[in-house]
Amino acid sequence: MPTANPLLDGFNDPPSSVDYNSNVDNYLEFLNKAEGSPKSNTIVGGGEFNDYSRHPGVVGVTTKEGPSTAAGKWQITKTTYDDIAPKIGVTDFSEESQKKIALKLIQDKGALEDIQKGDYKTANEKLGGVWASLPSSPYLQSKRSPEWVEENLKA
Repeated sequence: MPTANPLLDGFNDPPSSVDYNSNVDNYLEFLNKAEGSPKSNTIVGGGEFNDYSRHPGVVGVTTKEGPSTAAGKWQITKTTYDDIAPKIGVTDFSEESQKKIALKLIQDKGALEDIQKGDYKTANEKLGGVWASLPSSPYLQSKRSPEWVEENLKA
């Protein structure tokens, strides 16, 4: 029997039908690998931070699309953190808080149920605008190939 997702505790409006399962963990690990940020203190471009009390807000790289403050295990930008954290009761940038924000982003794009069902292809299509490494991303940075996705994301 699925259990309620403890990481969604504190959401202002968590859907009652959200169940946490191994597909969610599998997908989060895939996203982490796709983003190339193995540790929860990674700054885009390869830097690191040590203060988990807040989002570091450090510009790690600047591309044609502008500066990026992506940080953490799921490369969450400062603007995303500032928008979502207060809505879900997050007050720091610990790994658990990063995970809550990633889940909220997934939920807000309507991809959580797809992931729970193991329909990763549909989830990837919905989440390309959030995570630049996904093949469906509109961003100019390099993306993971569909072959890489298939090899690294197994239901």
